[in-house]
Amino acid sequence: MSARNEGRYRSASRLALWASILFVAHAVTAAAAALLNAYQLALLGVFRFGGTIPHALAEAQDARQRVVTGFEFGIELAALILLLTWLYRVSRNTWTLRTEGMQYTPGWSVGWFFVPVAGLVMPYNVFHELWRANSSAAAGQWRQAAVSPVLGVWWAAYVASALIHYSPLQVVLGRVRMTKLLGSHADPFWLDHLWEFFWGRLLVDVVGIAASVLTVVVVVRLTGLQKRRHAAVGGPEGPQDATTTA
Repeated sequence: MSARNEGRYRSASRLALWASILFVAHAVTAAAAALLNAYQLALLGVFRFGGTIPHALAEAQDARQRVVTGFEFGIELAALILLLTWLYRVSRNTWTLRTEGMQYTPGWSVGWFFVPVAGLVMPYNVFHELWRANSSAAAGQWRQAAVSPVLGVWWAAYVASALIHYSPLQVVLGRVRMTKLLGSHADPFWLDHLWEFFWGRLLVDVVGIAASVLTVVVVVRLTGLQKRRHAAVGGPEGPQDATTTA
């Protein structure tokens, strides 16, 4: 496999900063959503024990769910886009720094995230390679470099959040509403569906908080590794138009 990078090394520090800010923001909104979902389950518990709640309270809760979940989803999407942009920059820089024997090109470093099934495994391999390639190991020995355990923990959290699939779009689009439990035409099976769904959303939020915090750790540490490697190998300006064959 070969790759040709045009232009100079471009620092990924600014992208790392903004990605970190967005993932911290996502962790905060996920925490707020988790609290709201816990309250939602408490209200659903009233129905499970044969009670009811005022229609105005149900409508207000549905509105809060849509706003908070929509905000959380928007931040998560923006954070993911920025993360992939940062990843492309880090991968491109690594190739530019003439690391011999690399397997994953900048394009595929991002592309593997969009391949069904493989997207649960291959991106981890990409990060694993980049972590080693940007280590302080000698040029021909980078594949033997140690990788921080935090990378595996982070990816486990990412996979868990991807597999626990209770879509926020169901809430944002108003398809999951507590007000459907009110009135004489309320579907008795709807309560069980809501109960399961919001337990699932609560679990997604808790795992999402962990995944977001760990993402910040991975982004900051990998960016730092690359900055130190660049200082040692490329200097302040960095090499131009490098051709690397792997």
